[in-house]
Amino acid sequence: MNTLLSAILGELAGRSFSFLIDRCYSKLPLLSNEEKIQRLERMLHRLAAAIEEADGRRILNHGMLRHINILRQDMYRGYYILDSFRFPEAHEEEIMSENNDKVSYSLALSKFNSAKRARIPIGTRRHGDRGELEQVIDNLEIAMADMVEFFLLLNNYPSIHRQPYNSYLFMDKCMFGRQMEMEHIINFLLRPEPPNTLSVDNLGVLPIIGPAKVGKSTLVKHVCGDERVCNHFSRILFLTEGDFREEKSLLTLRDSGEIRHMHTSSSVSSGGERLLVIIELAEDVADDKWTMMCASLRSCISAGSKIIITSRLEKIAKLGTTQPLRLKFLSREAYWYFFKVLAFGSSDPKEHPELASVSMMMFNVYFDHELYKNFTGPFMDLNIMASLIQATFYEGNWLSLHAHTRSYFLLRRGLGDDFELKTKCVPIPKKNTVVQQYCVISDYCRVGVAHEEDQKVPKIDMQDVLSGRVAPDGRFDVVLWRSHLPPYYSYIYSCEIHEYRPVLATCKMELRQKRKKIRLN
Repeated sequence: MNTLLSAILGELAGRSFSFLIDRCYSKLPLLSNEEKIQRLERMLHRLAAAIEEADGRRILNHGMLRHINILRQDMYRGYYILDSFRFPEAHEEEIMSENNDKVSYSLALSKFNSAKRARIPIGTRRHGDRGELEQVIDNLEIAMADMVEFFLLLNNYPSIHRQPYNSYLFMDKCMFGRQMEMEHIINFLLRPEPPNTLSVDNLGVLPIIGPAKVGKSTLVKHVCGDERVCNHFSRILFLTEGDFREEKSLLTLRDSGEIRHMHTSSSVSSGGERLLVIIELAEDVADDKWTMMCASLRSCISAGSKIIITSRLEKIAKLGTTQPLRLKFLSREAYWYFFKVLAFGSSDPKEHPELASVSMMMFNVYFDHELYKNFTGPFMDLNIMASLIQATFYEGNWLSLHAHTRSYFLLRRGLGDDFELKTKCVPIPKKNTVVQQYCVISDYCRVGVAHEEDQKVPKIDMQDVLSGRVAPDGRFDVVLWRSHLPPYYSYIYSCEIHEYRPVLATCKMELRQKRKKIRLN
C-alpha cells in the first residue's frame, strides 16, 4: 500500500512540474485585478473543500499527511493574500514628534518590516500590484493539479465519524494547524512493538522540542484527549523535572502524581499497566536520574508503554528512541486564517470591510513587532484580540478599534527606547485625549482551575481592562486567557495600570492655549 501511494504521489509531482512548464509557455488573457481576486477566491473555496474532506479521513501514510499539509499551507497563504487585496488599507495617521515634526505612521499593512514576512513580501506591496496575485494564482493552480487523483487516494482511507474540528463552533476547542504533528504523535503511541522487542526494556520515547509558547504542552494535551489514545493506555501520567529532583519512584507517582486519564481495559495484562508518561522538562536531566526513572518505570508497567518528553532544550533529543518532533511557530498566513475565523465566525468579512481592514492592521502590527515573543503566545493573544473585535462588531463602532491601535503607536513613541517595556504594555483607549493609560503585564504566569467556586481565580479578565469597565488601583491579577479544553485552566498574570501624556495630545493642548492667548490679545 505504501509503495503504491508513493508511486502515485511521485506521479502527481511529475504532472505538477509538467503543468508548471506548460503554464510558463502558455499565454493567458489579461485579467483585471478584480477578476484575478474573484478567480483566486473560487480556487480557494475548492481547495478548502478538498482539505476539509481530507480532515475527515483517518490517514496514516506520512507522505499523504505531508502532501495535505502543503495544500493547507497554500490555502492559508492564498487567503492572506486575498484578504490583503480585498480589504482597503486604512488611512495613515500623522503623529507629532518631540520636535513638532509630522511623522507618518501607516495603520494598515506595515511597510517597514517586509523582511520578516513569509514567502511573499506583503509589506512592500502597493495597491494594484499584478505580480503578487499572479504568483499566488500560479502556485494554487500547481497545487490543485490532478485533484481527481487526490480524491481517489482519500477514498482509500476510512472516515472519522465525529464532528469536524475545523467548523466555526469548534475552532477554539481544537489544535489548529497541527494536524500532521498530532497524527505523527498518535501513530508513534499506537504503533505496535516489533515481535522480537516486546519487552518493558524497550520503552518508546518521543522527544518534542520547540521554543517557548510554541504550543508543545497544548499539542500533547490534545493528543491525550484523542479517543484512540485514551482507549489504548490504562493511565496517562504527567511529570515534571521536580519529580526527578525529589527522586520519587513511579509507584508513588502513579498514585499521587497528576493523572490525566484512567481506563480499565481487558487488553491490559495483569502483570502491569500500559502507561503513557508525559514529562515536561525546563532543564536538562542527568543521565543517572533518567536511568533511575526508566528502571522504576519498567517495574510496574506492561509492554507497549510509551514516554513523551517536551522541552525547549535540544539536548533531550539524546533521550529518544526515535527521531524528535521539532515544533516551530506557524506561518503568519496560518495565524491570520485562525484569527479571522475567531473574530468573524460564520460572518463574511466582506460584509464588514472597515472592521476587516482594521482587524488585519491589528494583526500585522502584532507580528511586525514580534509581540508573540513577550506575551502568552500567538494562540492566546489572537483569542484576546478576536474577542475585542467581536465586542466592537456587536457595538457597531469599528472606529473604536482603529483608535485602540492608534493608541498603541502613540504609546510606543511615548515610551521612548525602552523596548522591553514597550513589548509588555497594552494601551487602554480613553475619551480623555490628554491623559492616557496603559497596562503593564508581568512575565510570570500562574495557572488556576477555572471553577466558579474557586475563589483564588480572579474575576477580572483582559476585556474588562481594555474596555474600561474596571479600573483597579495598584497591582492586580487578571485572567489573560481561559482554556476551552479540560481541565479548563485559567492563565493569570499580574498587571498594573500607568498614565502618560501622549506627545500629540500635549502639542494640541499647547496649540489651543497659544490660539487662546492670540484671541485675547
